[in-house]
Amino acid sequence: MRRLIAYITTAIAMLLAIGVAATPVITKLNNGREFTSGKSYRELVFNIAEGDNEEENANRASTVAEQMRERLNSYNVEDYSIKIQGEDTIAVALDMDSKEFNYCAKYLTFSGESFALVSSNGTSVRNEHKLFNADDVRIDYKGDANIPVVIIPVTDEGKQDIKDLCKEFETEDNDDNKSIIRRGAMEVSADGEEESEETPSNYLYLWANFDEGKGESLESLNKDPIAREKVLMAFNPESIWYEDSKEAETEIFYMCATAEQDNPNQLDISGLKDDNARANYLVGLLKASAYKFEVSCPTVSVSETTMTVDYFTNARVLSASAESLLSLGNNVNIKLTSKTFIAVAIAVVIVSLLLIVYYRLSALAIIATSLGTLFITLVSFTSMHVLFNIPAVIGFIILSAGVLFGEIAYVNRFKEEVYKGRTIKKANQEASKKTNLITIDSGIILAFSGLMMYALGGTALKPLGVVLFFGAVFTLLMNLLVFKLLMYLVTNSTNLQQKHNVFNIDGEKVPNIMAVEEKQTYEAPYEKVDFTKRKGIVSIIFGVLSAAAVACIVVFSVMSPTKSPLNVEKAVSDTTVIYTSVKADNDNPLISDASSYVQYVLKDTDYASVKGIEDQVEFKKVSKYVYESEENQETQEYYFFTLNVNEKLSEEQRSALEETLNQNLIDVMPSNELTYSAVRNSQELIYTPSQGYVALATGISIVGIALYFAFRFRPSRGLSVLLVTTGTTAIAYGVMVGMRFIGTTAITSLAMPVVAVTMMLASLFYLSTEKTMLKEGKFELTKEVRKETMVKAIGKSASAMFAFMLINIYVIINFFGFGVENTALLFASAMIGEVVAVIALLCVTGPLAGAFERLFSKIHLPKIKWFNKDNKPRQAARRNSSEPEETIFIGIND
Repeated sequence: MRRLIAYITTAIAMLLAIGVAATPVITKLNNGREFTSGKSYRELVFNIAEGDNEEENANRASTVAEQMRERLNSYNVEDYSIKIQGEDTIAVALDMDSKEFNYCAKYLTFSGESFALVSSNGTSVRNEHKLFNADDVRIDYKGDANIPVVIIPVTDEGKQDIKDLCKEFETEDNDDNKSIIRRGAMEVSADGEEESEETPSNYLYLWANFDEGKGESLESLNKDPIAREKVLMAFNPESIWYEDSKEAETEIFYMCATAEQDNPNQLDISGLKDDNARANYLVGLLKASAYKFEVSCPTVSVSETTMTVDYFTNARVLSASAESLLSLGNNVNIKLTSKTFIAVAIAVVIVSLLLIVYYRLSALAIIATSLGTLFITLVSFTSMHVLFNIPAVIGFIILSAGVLFGEIAYVNRFKEEVYKGRTIKKANQEASKKTNLITIDSGIILAFSGLMMYALGGTALKPLGVVLFFGAVFTLLMNLLVFKLLMYLVTNSTNLQQKHNVFNIDGEKVPNIMAVEEKQTYEAPYEKVDFTKRKGIVSIIFGVLSAAAVACIVVFSVMSPTKSPLNVEKAVSDTTVIYTSVKADNDNPLISDASSYVQYVLKDTDYASVKGIEDQVEFKKVSKYVYESEENQETQEYYFFTLNVNEKLSEEQRSALEETLNQNLIDVMPSNELTYSAVRNSQELIYTPSQGYVALATGISIVGIALYFAFRFRPSRGLSVLLVTTGTTAIAYGVMVGMRFIGTTAITSLAMPVVAVTMMLASLFYLSTEKTMLKEGKFELTKEVRKETMVKAIGKSASAMFAFMLINIYVIINFFGFGVENTALLFASAMIGEVVAVIALLCVTGPLAGAFERLFSKIHLPKIKWFNKDNKPRQAARRNSSEPEETIFIGIND
């Protein structure tokens, strides 16, 4: 009785601890765009100039947007959106602090691939793809403080050019252009400023897009902040080569240490963070591919006093319009009306009830350890400050399946052992021993899938990878230690040894081991059902659907201008944006306030009388610094207006409104003062996650786990699981691709890892059961025996498989019905995949494995003969006993 009380008390204590600690953990989550509470984003607008190719100009915004997406992913930006507005405008929304925001904005504006090394003597050597090996640029860390150092490999031609530049300072002591360069920030002093004695006056400068024709020189840097931003690094000619290179004088280095620190080995944490941000920024610039079109940012602000370029100040502030998980007030709490919270709460209640129906008293251990594993994973996830987004939610759904898998396998094995005639105590001991391997198998599946999602799934899938990998570790610990401890307590309780019904075991079918003649009468619910009876027609249908899904994905990928099989243009409702930029003139009534702007610009249009439209006007005063030469310098101020119209105009409406807009502006001010005005239809493309990256990570996960299955359960089984899982995943995704007209988005691709991982977990029920039956059976393994065993193994494992898949399907249906609306199609796709997975596992996997086994049996590899070193034939063992062999034989028989 004491063990039973300890069992119940421990499980309830775990549940109460989770309930008490849940709110503090959830409120510390770093929520992404999907679950933002009180977060604001800053939006940058980029103008795309026309190129020489007229055919490409029509899609230039889409082309540059795709390149920007690649840059943001390579820069490890987790939360962003890209809006294509017409043919020549792109708006990018980011969630970053001012310093990181400016780095990222400069990175997006940077044209790429055009660099030059300029010496303080004025000599320059252009890159022209010869100076550096940009693809191999990397970051190394030096000293006890791990200061980031940018390492730039040089080519053979570049090596000689750099040496020639360095030779200029070997015999000369040129003091004409002395400059102070601080590590980590480019700061060129004005003439007459006092110079640090520790800083050499001669430097080589890495200059992006160096153009002598525009008057760019070292002297101009104190007068032209735009040119100043193009100077990325400064190198001391006396110590330019990286000493730790594998080969001498093959790499140059730049140390990103903060200027304020005299001793780089004693940097503080904030300084190191800034240094790493700058190092990543510089590596991104050096690796960036060139844009096909000229990109500019009209909202950039330039300061004459500090000689800096600022993108953050004038960026448009956007409020997140997604669901919030938290309620804000005097205290931050979980928002109980959140759709995600409601979906989770209902899923926990219903799944708990299902477990109680299936496993009765054992369900308490399953519920406690499952929620405990998920909670510990959430705590670790929060402590690492990983972005909590939709991929993270998918990760926890997959992890919940992995946790339940090991526990369901354990409890089902426990019931089987009881039905063999063992006591409850002995049955638990046998189940504990015989489910260790299958629990480790599930951990390997989760961990490997997590690694692949993190490494190959792109920036957006990193949260999913983190959840699966660390969740796999905690799953193994909880299932192999805590869950077994709880099951030990409940099964070793003396007063429960004969109460089979509390474990949902039919006591009448448990054989009496004391009765010699009594044998096991219990059979699993589907043990005698031959699910493979209709394998032919099911396999044909499955193959046709898989081929059709793959064809559908390929066709729509080729047809789509964005190479996306899903219709990502339907990500959100389209709108219209009006941009206007004019020179500042305080006497002009146009810029007095938002109401005047609406009055003058939208008069005689359908929008002139719309109530409250002036509240949607964004109004910015922007300073632009123009520098062409030393004689021609000027700072100009502009007013930048943005008006969002919450509907998408037709092409005729858009053109008419733009014409009216320009005419009204000309009427109230000189036409030569008008600098920019346009009406653009806006389409928000939230590229994260990338469908290609999701497919790649899922595919590699399937292949890797199939290889593990081939090693663990025979090659024929591994190959069968590989093909069936791939086909099922393709069907789930292909259905949504075929229905792209209903507004399926890129996030729907996350159904692929859900279907793939849960299906491979479920296949373990069949594979492990078949292996156990073959191992325990005392018969010759003929083809007929293997076929019969395969059919019985599928039937015997069907009960556990149905319980596992039913719970998974319900969780998915639950999020489909109660979750966030824009993820409904994601869960619909996963739901279709799970249903197909059950049918394929029961009807296709086993017969396909048998077909491969028969095929492999016809392949005869030459046997390798092993010989002793002396090549002497083995001698028969000599018997030392004096008794005749017959006597020994009789003794053994006796």
